[in-house]
Amino acid sequence: MSVTKDVKKFYAGNRKHYPAKTALSIAKQQAYEWHNWDALEQSGLVKLEILPDDCCCYEDLAGDCFDIELNADSVPGGARTIIAQKKAFKAKIEQDGVWGYEISVKCPCCGGWKFVDSCWGFVGEVDEEAILYGKCEAIKIALA
Repeated sequence: MSVTKDVKKFYAGNRKHYPAKTALSIAKQQAYEWHNWDALEQSGLVKLEILPDDCCCYEDLAGDCFDIELNADSVPGGARTIIAQKKAFKAKIEQDGVWGYEISVKCPCCGGWKFVDSCWGFVGEVDEEAILYGKCEAIKIALA
């Protein structure tokens, strides 16, 4: 598939994330940069690492989502539903773990890795859409 077809396919699949007309050129640029990620990664110029998040705690992950006093009136099923959701969330954390990602680019001067972006606190799998911004920034640096 050509770069142009890949860019169009990416943009078509992610169009909902961009405001109409105002960000069209930004979306197309990000789609083009996203397409370059694989080539840069294979060349050893950028890297993405998915790592366990060992610095998080349950309170940070849950926030006030399971606060019965705060949310009982707005959740169908009330307190009983919130308690079940809290139990399911804790089980998901135990079963799937908590993860984050780090994106780095290779420094052309010293050959070491330069940190670009990271995000932590993903329960289960790291969301590919969350990684998009960091990948775009890394590509800009690698191609500069």
